[in-house]
Formats: sequence, structure tokens, C-alpha cells
Amino acid sequence: MKTTFTFLIFGLLTLTSFGQNRFGNPLFIEQNQHFRLVGRPAGYNSSCINTDIRTGLSHPGNYAYQNKKALAIMQQLDTYEYKEYDAVGSIWVNSSLNEFTYDGGGNNTSDIFSSWNLENQNYELMNKKVLGYDENGNRISDTDYSWDETSGEWIQAYRYLYTYNTEGNLTIGYSYFWDETTTSWEMSGRIERSYDMYGNLTEEINSWWDMSTSQWMNSSKTENSYNVNNLIIESIYYMWDFMGNDWMNMSKTEYTYNSYDFLTLLMDFQWNSTSNQWVYDYKDEFTYDSNMNMIQDMEYEWNGSVWVVSGKYEYNYNNDFTFNELILPWFFEQGISGLQHMLLDITEYSGSSFELTGKSIFNYSEVNITGIENVEADQIGVYPQPASSVVSFNWNLFPLSSD
Repeated sequence: MKTTFTFLIFGLLTLTSFGQNRFGNPLFIEQNQHFRLVGRPAGYNSSCINTDIRTGLSHPGNYAYQNKKALAIMQQLDTYEYKEYDAVGSIWVNSSLNEFTYDGGGNNTSDIFSSWNLENQNYELMNKKVLGYDENGNRISDTDYSWDETSGEWIQAYRYLYTYNTEGNLTIGYSYFWDETTTSWEMSGRIERSYDMYGNLTEEINSWWDMSTSQWMNSSKTENSYNVNNLIIESIYYMWDFMGNDWMNMSKTEYTYNSYDFLTLLMDFQWNSTSNQWVYDYKDEFTYDSNMNMIQDMEYEWNGSVWVVSGKYEYNYNNDFTFNELILPWFFEQGISGLQHMLLDITEYSGSSFELTGKSIFNYSEVNITGIENVEADQIGVYPQPASSVVSFNWNLFPLSSD
């Protein structure tokens, strides 16, 4: 079964690593290789966000957020659990836990990730993410920490700073790492983004900082195309060729929608440099229920001649609460497009025989959110970290017709 996005909900891990074969996938997130969301909220399209692992930079982007109202009773996501299935004992085994805190306006301010110690039968602290916002609700900073068992303290590791234009779109971001020797933040990566007149992300360029020359070096680029409804239909990912001094094709993702503008098919391709052609890699087929909830994601791998089922995800909801009644943590901002109602759990199956492998469980509490202005679009960031590959995922905010 492929890894679509190994996205470490920061909390989930300090490093985000995304599947090598899923560079261009939109609307997907997999937390710790477990959690993933697909689709988009009713009335909104998809746009694109990319994370360049080499630069280690997170890439906030636009997304359609809830219309929070003053004195509103909301359902707040407090914890996210991941459990693995023990086929021998036919039992669910704890694996990881994320705990979230929020400010009075419903902004997610921290995410603490713990891993289950099977021997001691308890959760152990691993990582923490602290998020900062400006007066417009834009996420302008992330600071990531790792837990030091010896000192019993949080040790800072990475910091990400984001800048937005007057339309609320992220235009540039910088990543830094903490240098213990100089006890200061050192520059690591940069992201630059361009948009069309509708606010669709059309190009994103990632660079890394060469400390020896004090220059920015190209790393990766993503170019997106949209249809007349401002739905993303193609995303092409490139790597910089230092020998040829040019951009190299790496991967491509194509998107197909139904008559209601819901994503139904996602096709991934890899570039074959020998034949100079795009070749099949992976595909996903999505199914929705009558409440517009995405209830199944069927995954396939291309074996060179035919498509082979590699697994599936099944999604379960509480339809008593709509998306606009939810207060959600930062990582949902990347995969928010799959939510029409309260997501309760996601069950994961592997292989063509659909062997039960894991489950994501989301726990909520009722809260009273006060003094919040209506926000139709917010900014998001993907937790960056150094890793061995580069990844992309996509969505945008352009409202669809309500007809």
C-alpha cells in the first residue's frame, strides 16, 4: 500500500516526510502515515500547497475555513488518536496521540505529540508545535520543539515565518533551524508563491540557503493549472538540475471531478527520462454519500501493465454537526476539503485483500467561542522538516456557485 503523504502532524513527528510517489497529490494528508483527508468542503475548490523537504519549509496556503460566529457553540477537536490493528490478538493497540489547545478565537495554538510505549503501557512526550497568528487570523509563525527526557524540557528545533499579501495569500515564507553552537536561529529555506487573478496558486518555488556562498539555491518548483470553475486539474512538480542548470520534470497529478465539482479520480504520473514520457504511478478513486461526505478512497498502483488495488480508507461521520460547527487544529487545514460534517474516524485497509491495519480516532468537546469575526479564508502551514524527498499537495479557496 502506498504512502500518500507521510505528514507528521507536528506533533506527529518533528520531521515531515511525504511519500516519494505522491508529489502532486491534492487534498491528502497522512499523519504518521495514517491519517488522510480527501475531497473538499461543499462550495469550495482545491488549491495547491507544496513542501520542499530539502529546504525544510512549511508552506501555508489558503483554505476555506468555518464562519465562526460570536457566542457560537462549537465542537472542538481536542485529541487525535492512532491505533494499529493486531491481527494475531484481534485487538486495537495504541500507537500515537495528539493533544491540541486553542485560543479564545478558536485558533489552534499548540499541538503536543506523544508516542505509545508498549513496554511501559503509557504515552511518552515526543514533540510540540506552537503556532502564532496576526490580527487577521493569518498563521505567521510555527515553532517546533522536541522533548528532552534527560532535562525534562522542550528543546526548540525549527521555526517558520510567513508573509501574506493584501488578499490574504501567502507570498513568501522562511524556515530556520536552531544552532546549538551559536545559540541562534540559522536560515534554512524559502518559499515563493504566485497566484492568478482568482487567487489560485499557479506557481511555487522552493529554495535552500547555501551558507558557504550566502546565496539562495533553487530546489523545486510546482506549476498548477485550473479549469473554468477554478478547480485544479493538473499539478506538475520539478526538481532543479544543477548540472543542466534547468528544471527537470519529476511528477504530475491530474484531477477529475463529477458534475457537483467533487474530486472523483486522482491520477499520479512519474517522468520517464529515458522515453521522455509521463508514465502511470498511482491512482485514487473517491466515493461520496448522500450527505456529500467522502466515505471511501480506493487506492491503486500501476504494475507496468494493469492497475492493482493497494488498499483503501473508509471514513465515518457524525452528520448532526456540520463543518461550520467545528473547531479544528492546524493540520486539518491541509486536508480540510474532505469535511462536510464531523469526522469521527478513518479505518485503514492494506492490499487487495483489504487487511485491517489501522484507525484514526477524533475526539471532540463542546466549547463556546466568543467575539470572533466571520472568516472565510485563513492561512495554513505544512510542517516542514529536513527529509530525503520533496512533496506537494493541492487545494484552493475559490467559492463555487451555490446553484
